[in-house]
Amino acid sequence: MQLLAEEQTHGSGGLSLGGASFWKGAAEMRDDKLQKLAQAIPQLVKQVEVSCRYSTLILSHNILPDFIEGHVGHLHAINSFF
Repeated sequence: MQLLAEEQTHGSGGLSLGGASFWKGAAEMRDDKLQKLAQAIPQLVKQVEVSCRYSTLILSHNILPDFIEGHVGHLHAINSFF
């Protein structure tokens, strides 16, 4: 009886014994999840930034020589007309 009365008094939504709750309430679980997300988001943003920089670097390394070669080829073609 005392256990049931304490649960109703605390309103935690979980089983409580002497003021200690064995299950977290929905609000506490939501707050914990939000806190974990708040910690994870900056790390994920940093990983995406690093990945994008790396992809851009690789892309420019592979495409730039082709672009320069094509540009020089066009210049030679234009100069051959004159």
